[in-house]
Amino acid sequence: MKKYPRKLLLSFVHLLIFLSCVGTEARTQTPQQIAKKAFRSTVLLVMEDAEGQPLSFGSGFFIGDGQIATNFHVVEGAASGHAKLVGKEAKFNIEGWTAIDAQRDLIILKVPTFGPEVISLGNSDLTEVGETVYAVGNPRGLEGTFSDGIISSIRLLESGKLIQITAPISSGSSGGPVLNQKGEAIGVSVLSVRDGQNLNFAIPSNYLKNLLTKVGRAKPLFQAPALTEDPTMHLPAKITTPIDRRTMALIPAGEFRMGSNNTDAKAYEKPVHTVYVDAFYMDTHEVTNADYKKFVDANPEWQKYRTPLALHNGKYLKYWNGNNYPMGKANHPVVYVSWYAALAYAEWAGKRLPTETEWEKAARGGLRGKKYPWGDSIDSNHANFGNKIKGTIAVGSYPANGYGLYDMVGNVWEWCLDEYDADFYLVSPPRNPLSGAPSVKWLLLNYIVVKSDRSRVLRGGSWLYSTQAMRVANRFWNTSAGSTSDLGFRCVKTVPP
Repeated sequence: MKKYPRKLLLSFVHLLIFLSCVGTEARTQTPQQIAKKAFRSTVLLVMEDAEGQPLSFGSGFFIGDGQIATNFHVVEGAASGHAKLVGKEAKFNIEGWTAIDAQRDLIILKVPTFGPEVISLGNSDLTEVGETVYAVGNPRGLEGTFSDGIISSIRLLESGKLIQITAPISSGSSGGPVLNQKGEAIGVSVLSVRDGQNLNFAIPSNYLKNLLTKVGRAKPLFQAPALTEDPTMHLPAKITTPIDRRTMALIPAGEFRMGSNNTDAKAYEKPVHTVYVDAFYMDTHEVTNADYKKFVDANPEWQKYRTPLALHNGKYLKYWNGNNYPMGKANHPVVYVSWYAALAYAEWAGKRLPTETEWEKAARGGLRGKKYPWGDSIDSNHANFGNKIKGTIAVGSYPANGYGLYDMVGNVWEWCLDEYDADFYLVSPPRNPLSGAPSVKWLLLNYIVVKSDRSRVLRGGSWLYSTQAMRVANRFWNTSAGSTSDLGFRCVKTVPP
């Protein structure tokens, strides 16, 4: 065997070590390097309606010469728009779209060629839980946000995979790249559940790779097909909220037929009308005594003898002994709570009360035109009603509806946000209607000053009422300060666009 000089061997070893280090550096980059390159490839998307007015903000990134990847929901309904590189002045009109995957909420847009850097697509099938990732986008139209986190889960759904990350995604960052430590895009930011615990999601890059193989000639934005599937379909079917530790079920976005024209329907349940409701999460069970005790312990101003009389009718928590609920009823729904108290609990938990429309959509459980959450007949195996048990029963004692919600009818009436208006169905807007306030946001900011004698909607019937009140289309009401032995609530959480 030929022998080499010791000095030459040492030089060879040093060379191998050097090449190994260079190779490692080429594979991984510092966050500063990744951010610098990402900002040269990420764009702010400003979409406009047919009148040229701003419709939405979003993010996107270059994946080819003149090709920008983003979410379909960012551009849905737009007639025109422009792309602007982060930190640059020039704006480039969007010529159209070249490929769409509505099921995955992905679209590829065409802009004039002007030579920006391209973000390469990594193999999303190789991603692992615990891996460091970086999200780049333009929250609420503010250019250039770079945040880090880890992959907290790989969601395996019927429709495929979804990457759950801890790096925050804000409204306006949808469509931006999610990068690995090599600076490769392993996902496309899609949405975040407001106030959720690490509920930020990205569409795996391999779906985008597949879409790239289908790129064709650019077509005008207005020729884009309607979104065939709500992007929130990729969200977890259930979540647990961090403050009150309660389970919530996803109610998907979409249209439903609200109201009833049946012979037993009241005038204020007519006419039946089609309403579109954005996606939201709803508590699977009514708020219990044990849940409510956590709230009053954390918020002394809402304890039994400290709450101002202006916010209830004098019967607030009537059966409680100070801060303790009745013995043996920890899992019974809390009762004798006013509309104000229900909203205060919801605010503390990072939630809100449902609108009347949200409540009915959720109660129907995906069924169309049925009287009850499960069909057209009712008996004691379905719900607690008709004063047969002489009071409330533990939540979840009966089967859930199609959305996984328990006791949507019976047990206790449930508060809704809306002010009761018998004629509201005659003028109800077709999307996310709310009566008695200019917006949900306004009401949540000002509910304490709402007059206590104003009637608020109640839904669902109770243990005391007959089958007529159990119908999902039935509407009832009480004053904002009202509280009775069969009146409780459950909460919802908005899913942001």
